[in-house]
Amino acid sequence: RAWPFSDPQAAGEAFRNLGDSPLADSALSGLMHGLAESDPGSAVTFAATLPEGPQIDAAVHATGSVIYMLGNENAQGWFDALPASSPIFNKEAARVVMESLSRSDPGSVEAFAMARLDQQWCTRPAEQNFAASMILRNGGSPWNYVASVMEKHPRPEEPLALATWVARLNPQSALSWADSNPDSPATDQVLAGLARHHQERGFQDKA
Repeated sequence: RAWPFSDPQAAGEAFRNLGDSPLADSALSGLMHGLAESDPGSAVTFAATLPEGPQIDAAVHATGSVIYMLGNENAQGWFDALPASSPIFNKEAARVVMESLSRSDPGSVEAFAMARLDQQWCTRPAEQNFAASMILRNGGSPWNYVASVMEKHPRPEEPLALATWVARLNPQSALSWADSNPDSPATDQVLAGLARHHQERGFQDKA
């Protein structure tokens, strides 16, 4: 963790030379925390050179350090400045930021996710699901987010997938949102997703 402050290039090379060593995971953690604290930009640059698995771990460590140093609010500015050329890092950093925000003021995760619907990570179904679950954990209703995502990033092959998945997390919130938004273009999809959830649960109960 201390080495990147004095010689980040040597620290990076030392990590690469570990190969499959059992020390690699802890070394990557220390390296990324050190890089993020000394030069957050270099942490992203280094992580982008790693294979997908280690890059995901690197993003978690680096983003955690940035949040610790800057706080949730300023970490969002850092996140928005991440290069689009690092999609793996970005989507994992988004998860870490939202998880941190989920423990802060109610509505924080929804505000973060809704403001970034155009970013590449938000086109991924897994990240959409994760964002909705963090909105719920943060004490909010995810359905405005779900409605916006289904309109902006439709899944033609599975048009009800997101609504059904979120309905499993909190069926009552789906019904409450539909009752409050009868004229929304997404209401029919939300209700259809809720119905599919109940249908699936009925099959499971019978089994």
